[in-house]
Amino acid sequence: IYKGRNRTFFNFSADWFRQNQAQNAIGTVPTEAMKKGDFSNFVDSSGNQIPIYDPQTGQPFPGNIIPKVRFSSLAQSILPNIPNPDRAGIVSGLQSNKSPLVSSVPIKQVLWGYTLDHNLSTSQSVHFSHWRDVVTAPYFTSAPIVPSSNPLQSEVNNTQLGTGFLANYVKTVSHSLVVTAGANWIGAINGQHNALTGIHFAGVSGGNTFPLVSFAGPSAPTTWGVNSGAFQGGESGALTDSNNRRLGIVLVNNWLWNKGRHTFNIGGELRRTYQNLINCAFCGGTYSFDNLATTVPNPGDPNFGNYGSGFASFLLGQANGAERIYSSLLKLRNKAFATYIQDDVKVTPKLTVNLGLRWDIMVPFTEDKNEVLYLDANLPDPGAGNIPGGATQFGHCPLCSGITRASIHWPKFGPRVGFAYAINPKTVIRSGYYLTFLNGGAYEYGTAQTALFYSALLQGEYDVYPNNTNVPAFGNWDTQTLPSPQVVP
Repeated sequence: IYKGRNRTFFNFSADWFRQNQAQNAIGTVPTEAMKKGDFSNFVDSSGNQIPIYDPQTGQPFPGNIIPKVRFSSLAQSILPNIPNPDRAGIVSGLQSNKSPLVSSVPIKQVLWGYTLDHNLSTSQSVHFSHWRDVVTAPYFTSAPIVPSSNPLQSEVNNTQLGTGFLANYVKTVSHSLVVTAGANWIGAINGQHNALTGIHFAGVSGGNTFPLVSFAGPSAPTTWGVNSGAFQGGESGALTDSNNRRLGIVLVNNWLWNKGRHTFNIGGELRRTYQNLINCAFCGGTYSFDNLATTVPNPGDPNFGNYGSGFASFLLGQANGAERIYSSLLKLRNKAFATYIQDDVKVTPKLTVNLGLRWDIMVPFTEDKNEVLYLDANLPDPGAGNIPGGATQFGHCPLCSGITRASIHWPKFGPRVGFAYAINPKTVIRSGYYLTFLNGGAYEYGTAQTALFYSALLQGEYDVYPNNTNVPAFGNWDTQTLPSPQVVP
């Protein structure tokens, strides 16, 4: 910008990205006859009928047809949402009978930023940068065999946001002294949210999304609901929302001082980071149905596990597994201080020696509500005969540890030693050594949302794992509701 003496300069840029990402995954759904309880055409790859056994009598249903009077009321409420196949019929080993009903999803990204440089005077200047990056990339955790308005849908609204501010100030105090001060603010948000909320399913206490319903056995239907992925015990979770918000603030100051043969850099740094994290990946509730409830009842029979149908067990309401885990919002905080001094000494016209020392003080993280569990190697564990190594929690409650963070490791001194030597006017040898302390230990929150699991046990969880027998571990979901987990003291 020409004004006065060309004192202000700027740059602006913007990028736009668009992609319609095709959805080609083919799913599996029960036939229209099977939704009416008719499994007479339920056959294996050789054309042999797969018998459906009645859990009450231990005998196959007559005609391989489940009477409607035996249908679970919860299963009946779901049946109208299940689409009919539009490809070849179901047989064992030949599934994939439902084409995707969502042809594509829009991927969008907008990235923009600008930089300003301004010379306040001949001896001082400021620099400022600001950028922002927004990405929306929805995806499906199962084949999109129903639209996103259908309770059985599996769409995730996936949003990523990054933004940053950076400011620098430079002051030439004299011909031998230059002062620089700077600050930045950088934030990032990663959020995955169930695309369909407001679903109050009668089988799940207090939920607002459809639970994850998975199947196992011959020609198992495609999973219904939003799948957050496998967890302990091999079960998968029903995603409600997962949001990870991170923020970092840095202040820096440097003094560049020339004194004879010496060039000193003296300065410091202050870092403060924040992470607000919630991962409600199992809050919606999970049910699993397999064919064991409707297979031949004798575990010694060679056809045990080969007969029956997970969908038939669903019609009868016989769930073999269920899981629900709550998550709370963690507010993690840490901070770090550093100071340093370095001297570049012009020993001779051909030799420069670099000598420096940095001291890093990293203060371990805290959590707003002290919801951090850890193992205390000196604490007796009453659940294991008082062997040392019990679990404890940050805070000052009766059973808590009495501390709110780990101890600071003070002696983190990082030396810097180097030299540059000119062998001749065309050849210079440089060498150096330095020691740097990066994020780690109790200062760092951990990668892959590790800190989330420091508090997971406190939120409570309800688990009923499949038992690999013909007696379902959870039982009839009409007669018992998947509860809200109780908070653990």
